[in-house]
Amino acid sequence: PELLEYTFGFFGQVAELLGEEAAPLVPPLLPFLVKAVEQEEVTEFSEHEQARILAKLGPDPDGDGDELLDDDDDDEEDEEGEEGGDGPGIHTAMLDEKAAAIHCLGACAAYGGASFAPHIEAVMGPLLGCADHFHEDVRGALARTLSHLVKACAAAEPPQPWVKGEAPASSKLGKATRWLLQRSWRTLVSTFKDDDDKDTVAAAAESISEIVLLLGPSVLANAPWHPASTDPLVNGALALLEQRHSCQE
Repeated sequence: PELLEYTFGFFGQVAELLGEEAAPLVPPLLPFLVKAVEQEEVTEFSEHEQARILAKLGPDPDGDGDELLDDDDDDEEDEEGEEGGDGPGIHTAMLDEKAAAIHCLGACAAYGGASFAPHIEAVMGPLLGCADHFHEDVRGALARTLSHLVKACAAAEPPQPWVKGEAPASSKLGKATRWLLQRSWRTLVSTFKDDDDKDTVAAAAESISEIVLLLGPSVLANAPWHPASTDPLVNGALALLEQRHSCQE
């Protein structure tokens, strides 16, 4: 996993250096990135492992499930977990690999521009599956990458310019851009408003700002991805200013 993490970082740097010229590298790389994004980092007890541990615990005279391993057995279990033995745990190397894969997808989209647009639909499902991930590095990487995907989509179908004084309308955005916003905007707003990690909230705020600056007020028009009210954004911003946001507790 560590080697894959570094490899994804390398290709992210290549995308930054080569820009759209790196487009031929994306199709063969994409399956590995998607696989890393979809993989599970948490191992669970198998039935055999559960039976073995219950046997070690011995009888529970109270019947409340509070009987624990003695100190020696507890230490043995800890060592097994650290060495990748039996028991549930989190593979941190695979966790880092997932975050690196998401960052790499974001770099390919940000620097590949319109050339990455044909791949957006294939990666959206796996990416949005990480929206509620338990680790903040993954959620933060997702927040940044979603804005890069919108940037690539807008490069492929530039939105109609907004005229000052004109009512914003989502129809000014391209079909693919509307499709992408419908799937990503609520995730960004929810992360900005409710996440409990400061860096993740900051990443979502930056992504929302970049999207609005790129596409104009049409993003905030009454559309499937955004209700008529901007209250969620306003309330999230006020909570941050008043230092009562969940990430500031």
